[in-house]
Amino acid sequence: MKVTAQVCFRSALIDSQVITRDRGRRLGVVSQVWCDVDAWQVVALDIKDSLVNNYLPGEPSHSLRWEHVRQVGDVVLVDDDQVLEELDLSPYTRLVGIEVITETGEFLGKVRDFEFDLAEGRISHLVIDSLGVPRIPARLLSTYELSVEEVVSVGADKLIVFEGAEERLRQLTRGWLESIGIGKPPWERDEDRNYLPTPVSVENRLGSGTPTETERRRVAKTEQVWEEPEEAPAPRPARKPKRRVETAYVEPLEPEPVVDEDVTADVWAEPEPYQPPVNLPQRQPEYEEETN
Repeated sequence: MKVTAQVCFRSALIDSQVITRDRGRRLGVVSQVWCDVDAWQVVALDIKDSLVNNYLPGEPSHSLRWEHVRQVGDVVLVDDDQVLEELDLSPYTRLVGIEVITETGEFLGKVRDFEFDLAEGRISHLVIDSLGVPRIPARLLSTYELSVEEVVSVGADKLIVFEGAEERLRQLTRGWLESIGIGKPPWERDEDRNYLPTPVSVENRLGSGTPTETERRRVAKTEQVWEEPEEAPAPRPARKPKRRVETAYVEPLEPEPVVDEDVTADVWAEPEPYQPPVNLPQRQPEYEEETN
C-alpha cells in the first residue's frame, strides 16, 4: 500500500519500527492500530518489543498516542522514549475484520484495511474484501474501497451502510479467483444458484424483523409487569340473621251491620227532616213512706 506525506494505510504501519528522534533509540514495532469509530479517527498504536513477538499472542505491549507521532515513512518517528504508556483501549476498536452490511441485511464483505490522513489521523475510506484478513495477499481476493460517509451506524462486530452502497464501491484490485471466473463479489453470489453461501454464526446474524417466540414471551412478561393491578372485588358483607319480631294480638273488628235500603223509593223525593231522638228520663217510682 502507498505511503505519502498526506495519507497512509493501516497496512503500512503494521510491523513498522518506532524510532526516537533525540537518540535514535528503537522502541519496538507497531502491532495494532486503534480507532475511535464515533469520530472516525486513529487514536493510538500498540507497540511490541520485536517483530517475532508481534506474531505471538499474549505478548506484553505498550501504547503510543497518535498525537505523539511526528513522522511516518519507512519508520515511525517520535520525540523520545517517554511517549510509551499504558492506555485503556477498551472504548476503541481495531476496525479490521468487522462485517459490512447494508440496511436490508445484504453482506458486502469485511474490513481488511483503511485509509487516514497523517496530520489528524482522520479515517476517510475503508478497504473491504470477502474475508477481512490482511495477511492474505490482495492479488488472491478482490478488494473494494468504501467511503466512511456511507456508514449509517456502527456496532460491536458490524458496520451498517446505506442501501445500494455496493453500487458506489470502487474496485481496487481484481483477485485471482475472480480472474478465472470462480470468485464473485459477495453481493452478487445470491444470484448464482450453484453458490452455497458461507454459514454465518447466529450471534452475527441480523434479525428478520419477525419477533421470535422468546421475544414474544419477554414482551408479554414486560407488559404483564407494567399492567395496572386489577382491583379486587370488595368482599360481600355477611348476612345477619333476621330477628324474629313478636306482634301484639289485636282483636278483629266486628263488621258493620248492613242496612237494607229501599231500592223502590223515589231517589228524587225530598228527604224527611231529620228528627233527633228524644231521650225522656224515666220516672222514678215513688216509695211509700215507711211507717213504724
